[in-house]
Amino acid sequence: MNLASRTIAALLLSFPVLAPASNEAGFTAGNDFQAVWLDGEISLNCQDSATGRSDFAVLRCEREVLDPAEFTRFKGPQVEADEVVLTATREDGSTREKSGGYDGTEGRSTGSFNLWISTLFQRPLLKMGRNVIAWALSKEGKTVAEGKFDATVTQGPDRQCRYRRTYFSSNINDCATGGSFCDRYFQDENWCL
Repeated sequence: MNLASRTIAALLLSFPVLAPASNEAGFTAGNDFQAVWLDGEISLNCQDSATGRSDFAVLRCEREVLDPAEFTRFKGPQVEADEVVLTATREDGSTREKSGGYDGTEGRSTGSFNLWISTLFQRPLLKMGRNVIAWALSKEGKTVAEGKFDATVTQGPDRQCRYRRTYFSSNINDCATGGSFCDRYFQDENWCL
């Protein structure tokens, strides 16, 4: 075997080894997500033991969730690092940055990142469409590794929960607003699967 043949053979044999390294960074739940609309109904019995007042309500529950997960960890290389910074550039051009601890021995973030939940105090990392995630790992403020990967969110099929569930509350106001019972309902109904 001449030198050129040995060089080509060495290059070809190295590709399977290099391919996983280039694809190893991402989310532990995967990088392809679906935004799914959930719909269902609950019955709520509310009883205020202090006043003796009671109420009953049938409430419709609706919520959009990210499947397979709204919160997930970042997985990356096993390097000596203590922090990860994720910067998402969304399809609409907007950006969102989130940071957290990193366990270099395990090759993953120490906590989960909010990918989808939007509240007064939380903003999601992802939006609908293609999200380019630039990641940087650092140790004591010095960057030790960085890269990019895509995370995609597509619209999934709507899901209707099959059963109405009944819940009981000691807060009379829950019968007017539903409180947190819709979230509990969707968990109890396994996200309408």
